[in-house]
Amino acid sequence: MGEIVKAVSILAGGVGIFLIGMAGMIRLPDGEGPLDVLLQVVVGFVLTCIVQSSAAAMAIMLTAAQNGLLSAQGAAAVVIGANVGTTDTAVIAAIGATPNARRASMAHVAFKVVAAAVALLLLPWMIRAIATGMSWTGYAADPAIKLAIFHTTFNALGVLLMIPLAVALLHAAGVDTVMP
Repeated sequence: MGEIVKAVSILAGGVGIFLIGMAGMIRLPDGEGPLDVLLQVVVGFVLTCIVQSSAAAMAIMLTAAQNGLLSAQGAAAVVIGANVGTTDTAVIAAIGATPNARRASMAHVAFKVVAAAVALLLLPWMIRAIATGMSWTGYAADPAIKLAIFHTTFNALGVLLMIPLAVALLHAAGVDTVMP
């Protein structure tokens, strides 16, 4: 019984230290200047690579935003980085894979990077538009809801941006027609 208590205590201590470290990493680049936003994107990327889950990174960001550790824009920048961080597994899986698997991996990376670049350029306006939309619809300025709406909008923006590039990607992959 003593060994189980010891193992659970070590596990709880490790998780606690991990969460304290994440909170420190998240709070470090809290600001809205270009360098701060870039650092927030890097934090999101690194966080997702460490925990190997964008859903876990998103949960951490929602909690951080809800508790005032980051501004809505700062948390959104971290979400952008987390979204790009999901490409690490695709890139690793492509090592030594077939040419088609490498193309699929690179298409995934291109999708995430293009969406992230455009979202970063539009970030302050997107956050303001979401806040305005929430105000018009009667929602309180809840940071977690604002971040969830940003995440959905960001992904929809990525899809809309990639639709025109789909034909070019298919052509580059050797597919001449989309329809039979």
